[in-house]
Amino acid sequence: MRSITNIFLLNLAVADLLLSVICMPSTLLNNLCFCWTLGYLSCKLFAYLQPVSVAASAYTLAVIALERYNAICRPLKSRPWQTRSHAYKMIAFVWLIAFVSNIYLLFMYNLVFFIVYLTIVLLLIPLCMMVVLYGLVIHSLRASLKLDFGSVQRKSCSTLGLRLLKQRLIRMLVVIVILFFCCWTPNFIFWLIQSGADYFSFNPRLHMALLILCYLSSCTNPITYCFLNKKFRTALLITFGCRKAKPIYLPMIYMPNVSPQAVIILIFFIIDVPIHRIV
Repeated sequence: MRSITNIFLLNLAVADLLLSVICMPSTLLNNLCFCWTLGYLSCKLFAYLQPVSVAASAYTLAVIALERYNAICRPLKSRPWQTRSHAYKMIAFVWLIAFVSNIYLLFMYNLVFFIVYLTIVLLLIPLCMMVVLYGLVIHSLRASLKLDFGSVQRKSCSTLGLRLLKQRLIRMLVVIVILFFCCWTPNFIFWLIQSGADYFSFNPRLHMALLILCYLSSCTNPITYCFLNKKFRTALLITFGCRKAKPIYLPMIYMPNVSPQAVIILIFFIIDVPIHRIV
């Protein structure tokens, strides 16, 4: 489980935990008291740390999209980058972006500029990265599916198994983008409308519902990225003593006409099909 992808997932878990610890209590207190009661300095501090935690989570998702794009669309060219040291550098870069990009908020007092800036930095940039990168991955997978369908050996276990994995991966990537869009976009649209139009009355119940929807993003990330992966579920059961670890012996396997892209899919993504069937 000490793969490059899992390093990014660990960072995503840390970012989501930080988001839950920083954002939820302060938001709950603010909504219960209908005003900020912790003073000016804490107001500035939380106004800075909240978008930092959101940015760390959002840009980690974007980096995971970049890692999957390189692994699937450029498996040979990106091989020098598929190292733990490079993953740690990318994680450090994510946190640097999260902290630096939000410093400007400490000196911003115009609500409209504040909301527009947050929408661009926290929503539009990572969402566009995910849409473009996962779009390229899906295009590459669909192109390879057409080649598999036209192959003479399309009825073999190897081709059928790889086609199944590719189709499941496409569906999962679409779900990832849709969940991110649905969880975060409504809240930003709400605040853009509130900040730009005086004739819209503030609806506290709608605001709370949209905040809960944002926080649900942190709940869906473990399900989407981890628990849908059979390797992760098995390792989790072993960690908590629910299942004994069994040694795995993989014989030398001959896989005719299998591209580097297919090998990457078998190694890094949803491997519910037993390895002995992908022959």
